[in-house]
Amino acid sequence: MHVSLAPLSPIKHALLLNTHPATHTSARRRLATLCLVVLVSACGVNNIPSYDESANAAWGEVQRHYQQRADLVAELIASIETLAPEEEELASALAEARQMVINLVITPHTISDEKGFTAFENAQNQLSETLLRVTALADAQPVLATDLHFATLQERLQDVTNLITASRGDYIEAVRRYNTELRTIPGRWWHSFIYKEMQARQLFSIDEIDVFD
Repeated sequence: MHVSLAPLSPIKHALLLNTHPATHTSARRRLATLCLVVLVSACGVNNIPSYDESANAAWGEVQRHYQQRADLVAELIASIETLAPEEEELASALAEARQMVINLVITPHTISDEKGFTAFENAQNQLSETLLRVTALADAQPVLATDLHFATLQERLQDVTNLITASRGDYIEAVRRYNTELRTIPGRWWHSFIYKEMQARQLFSIDEIDVFD
C-alpha cells in the first residue's frame, strides 16, 4: 500500500535543517568567531591606530598655529621697518628667523624622525627668542607702543602664542598616550603582531618661550 506524505512547510523544513550536526557546527563556529572579535576588541587591538590618529590631529593643530604666527611675523617686520627704520638689525634678525621656519620641510614622518623634529623645534624656538626682542623694543619705543596697527599685531600675536602653547600641550598628551601604548602590554603585543610599521612619536624637549611674559 502506497502512503502519500504531505510536503513539509518552510518553517518545519528549517527546523529540521537546524537539527543537522553540520548546522550546529557552523553555528558554534560563528559564535566562537563573534566571541573572539569581542575579546580582541576588549584587549585594545584598535588602541594604537586610534591613538595615532589623535597624535596626528594634535600635530596638525601645532603646525597650523605656528604657521599663523609666521604670517603675523611678516606683518610685524613690515611694521617695524616703517615705524622704526633705525631698528634694521632687529627687523633683519626677525626676517631671518622667520625664513628658517618657512624653509622647514614638514612630512608625515617628521614627528617620528628625531632629526627632523629637532630641526622644527629649534627653528621655532629661534623665532620665539627673536620675538622677545621685539617685545622689549615695543616697551622702549613710544612710536611703536602708540601705533594702533602695531598694537593690534601684538595682541593677535599674543593670542596665537596662547594657541601654540595649548596645542603643544594637547600634542604632548596625545603622543605620551600613543608611545605608552607601544611600550606596554597588551599594546606592545599588538605592535609586534600587527602594527610593526608604526613608530614612536617625538616629544618637545624645549619649553615654549612665553614672548609676552
